[in-house]
Amino acid sequence: MGLISALLLVPACSAFILALLPLSIKLARVVGSLSSLLILVLSLTVLWQFDAGSADFQFVEKAAWIAEFGINYEVGIDGISIFLVLLTALAGVAVVFSTKDHERLRGFLSLFLFLELALLGVFVTLDLVLFYVFFELMLVPSYLLMNGWGGQGRARASIRFVLFTAIGSVLMLCSIIYLGWLNADQVGDPSFSIIALAQSLRLEPSTEGLLFLGFFIAFAIKTPIVPFHNWLPATYAESPYGLTAFMSAVMAKAGLYGFLRFVWPLFPGALSSATPLLIWILALGVLYTALIAWAQRDAKRLLAYSSVSHLGVCALGIMICSSISITAAVFFMLVHGIVAIGLFLTLGAIVSRSSSSEIIEMGGLVNIIPRLSLMFFLFLLGAIALPLTGNFIAEFAVLLSSFGRYPLQTALAGLSIIFGAVYMLALFRRCMFGKSERKLIGSDLTFTELVILVPLALLIFVLGIMPQSVLRRIEPSAERLADYVFEAVHSPREQEEVGQGSFGSEQPSSQPKESV
Repeated sequence: MGLISALLLVPACSAFILALLPLSIKLARVVGSLSSLLILVLSLTVLWQFDAGSADFQFVEKAAWIAEFGINYEVGIDGISIFLVLLTALAGVAVVFSTKDHERLRGFLSLFLFLELALLGVFVTLDLVLFYVFFELMLVPSYLLMNGWGGQGRARASIRFVLFTAIGSVLMLCSIIYLGWLNADQVGDPSFSIIALAQSLRLEPSTEGLLFLGFFIAFAIKTPIVPFHNWLPATYAESPYGLTAFMSAVMAKAGLYGFLRFVWPLFPGALSSATPLLIWILALGVLYTALIAWAQRDAKRLLAYSSVSHLGVCALGIMICSSISITAAVFFMLVHGIVAIGLFLTLGAIVSRSSSSEIIEMGGLVNIIPRLSLMFFLFLLGAIALPLTGNFIAEFAVLLSSFGRYPLQTALAGLSIIFGAVYMLALFRRCMFGKSERKLIGSDLTFTELVILVPLALLIFVLGIMPQSVLRRIEPSAERLADYVFEAVHSPREQEEVGQGSFGSEQPSSQPKESV
């Protein structure tokens, strides 16, 4: 068994143990904590053994699953997915350790580990059917966590979340089935491997456009991209803070990752043709959600709309599809995830003491909980892309890569940075300064919160000061994808050999490729 399979097996086994065995609260805490730490250790091991100079998929494992239909258990990672796996593991540790002990802790940890398993599966699978299984698996624990531990409006918010996501998923499933059938008709053997499909499949423009829409709608809803974002504010507002942090930091990246891993390789012509329109939609959406965030009176909803605005900038870099923009977008996904974990967990700690997330009712907190206020301010600096933070590097690189081709749209999207600084600093001023008549429950920053939040805050500045250790691992895969898309768009697949070897390669074992 390779490292990737072990990475998937740990949360699966731990979730089943927690779900099936009548463990006490203390034992459930031990199982959940050890599991999340082991996942983080395995992901760091993968990163340590990862060949930074290779653009190929590494740690590839492949076994027949439903051989008659060409469906395989095929997993692997490259520079685009390695840091999303690490982000998932890091977010898992933060959420598990920040969850308070309560009577239903065992159920919460079991469902959360199932959710973490689904996200890890999304980021490592190379088979479309297996990807769809993990993509859909996210719905079940998310829905149950929202309904079991959410706010007063959780029932309506969870139904909306499921309906939006399910509609997109059904469309994607139809496209996946047709792709497999079409590949069997052209090649002779059915296959759902993204590597095989990208190398050999030929699509007529009209067919490519229809199949592209199935994938695009599913990923646009999951990200979410305006105007497919209507489910998100209520979902974030009514979910428990740990789940909201995980959804914003990790789950939202599943849609962005889908564009990089599946949409660009499979439908380069359709997405390239739609890019000018999509750039306008993204730029206006980024600006619109920033203005909506500015108008919010609830801190949690403000952070939710702010997250949508930042994810729109990530999507902008992905749609440009140059090696620089893809590298910057993947780096942005990582740093945005770290900031989102910190912001939502810190806000959750503050709300647990003040019993309200209404901005008007949270004044004067800096005089009562100064350490928590400081942590919130540090994550806020990352959110507004202050120089020396990772967000500054990522946003600057994305906007720089898009300005040459789309200057007006880039300028509009860039205004969101100014608005973001205004509404985030206004949020901090209203919550932390002034006077408050509300009495807080509990003390200032606890030891557990200190252990969780301080490393996350430091990581934001470490990635802003020394980003090269991450960027050099992303760049080869980003350059490979950009070159592949350029050749596919400008040199249509008219010859048999077109595409062969241009979209990465499988390695025969689960060991990483030797360094060159």
